[in-house]
Amino acid sequence: MKIRIKYCGGCNSGYDRVKFVKLIAKAYKDMKGEDLSLAYFDAEDIAAGLMVCGCSVCCPDREDIKDGLYPWYVITNSSFNYFSMDEAEVIKKVVDAISKGERR
Repeated sequence: MKIRIKYCGGCNSGYDRVKFVKLIAKAYKDMKGEDLSLAYFDAEDIAAGLMVCGCSVCCPDREDIKDGLYPWYVITNSSFNYFSMDEAEVIKKVVDAISKGERR
């Protein structure tokens, strides 16, 4: 499965965003039995996009970034689509959501 990653600028990041994405990829492999391929630009066969925000402002959540070709999920280490939850819940929600994403 391939997903697109869009990081915020990191100006006020309260956690290690790259490490968090690696945790998500590991959890995906553990839960689904396949590798999660990460793309940082638009590419073919993308199933979903993750906007990885360092704080609650979530500055990359803009319509000009969302291209409508696949579902986008806005995450921090303590929220999924602006709903607060602990880190383990965020990871599980992301894995569940991207595994249901429609490939284009």
